[in-house]
Amino acid sequence: MVASEEPKISKVSKPMMMHAIRESLPFFDSWWQHMEAGHQMKLKLMQEESNNAKVLQNLHVEAFNEQIKASKAKFAHYQERLRQIQGTFEPQFLAAAP
Repeated sequence: MVASEEPKISKVSKPMMMHAIRESLPFFDSWWQHMEAGHQMKLKLMQEESNNAKVLQNLHVEAFNEQIKASKAKFAHYQERLRQIQGTFEPQFLAAAP
């Protein structure tokens, strides 16, 4: 073959082309179902990750709210103790006043 010559492409008849397409359709359909199943699995995993993140966020918020409640209770306790102490406190320096 001389370098300037182009290879000849044989023509395929229309019935042979249709046969080849029909033969490849089951493979394509199987491949497409496999890809779709993979995509659905990926979407499901992404949804689970999102749900897990929401649950974790809610747990953090709950823990933070519990800390706030505990701090408020502790503050109320110390406020009450301070009120009790101030009510029984009698300054000693008043006796020294003329």
